[in-house]
Amino acid sequence: MNFGIIIIGIILVIIGVVPVILINNNYKKGEKKSLKALNDLAASSNCTITQFDLLNKRTIGIDRENRKLFFIKSFSNRIVEREIDLSKIKKCQIINTSRTVKNKDGNYKITEKIELEFTSIENTQRAAQIEWFDVAYDNFMLSNDYQLIEKWEKLINTYLKEQGPKLASNF
Repeated sequence: MNFGIIIIGIILVIIGVVPVILINNNYKKGEKKSLKALNDLAASSNCTITQFDLLNKRTIGIDRENRKLFFIKSFSNRIVEREIDLSKIKKCQIINTSRTVKNKDGNYKITEKIELEFTSIENTQRAAQIEWFDVAYDNFMLSNDYQLIEKWEKLINTYLKEQGPKLASNF
């Protein structure tokens, strides 16, 4: 009798653990694939990623030496790749587009879109943007997205301030 309970216990543990292991392995494979795509994008511009982050099929990275930012977003069988030349950028800011929804419990703010906007040193050029999240295309809930985009906004602006004197001598 005890032997039967032990066997049933082992089977239940296997049923519970195997799916978690498979999901974790698939997630890690996806991360490796995303990081390889980011490194390949950087390599196509003779750059090397020195810092990066991955979140929900979005990968962002920077090559500090060559002053380039790279971004890849996968969604709906499409891949969006962006390269931003930070030597031509004055500042970076988050653009958070949202709307207010009213219901019986009160008002709620719903995020429609989150973007990083890059203001060019030359005022004649239009600002470049990276679309981080768009409710129309992204079929997932915002999780750590805003914290991560805030981290990159701060990282990029700090980098731009550090590089400022070098940029001035190039013009």
